[in-house]
Amino acid sequence: MTNETKYFDDTKPDLDTISAEMLSSFKDSLGKDWIKLRPNLEKQVQEVHESIRYIQILQERGELTEAAVHELLEYQQLNIKMLMLEYGGMKELAIETATNAAFKKVREAINRLVNFELL
Repeated sequence: MTNETKYFDDTKPDLDTISAEMLSSFKDSLGKDWIKLRPNLEKQVQEVHESIRYIQILQERGELTEAAVHELLEYQQLNIKMLMLEYGGMKELAIETATNAAFKKVREAINRLVNFELL
């Protein structure tokens, strides 16, 4: 797997690549917990995928605000953290590390999408 996120036209991110990179980050960060969390994380990553699409739509309409982007991503990150907490046995630091690693590519994609550093 490459660490380079692909773009369709220099601004629109390849959402499938970002999703794959997120899942790879979770797999690398979670170790043995990956197996039990994988099905639910795949669903959560799909929701992140949809949030990026929505951010793209807001950008195209000229309706994008920094607050909206932060709210959408914080909501997605919180959902993923809650999922990890439900499975127990994971320390808060491990959850934070895994989530931050997975969302790094999301932040990079959104910053490129809006053509300035928003996140």
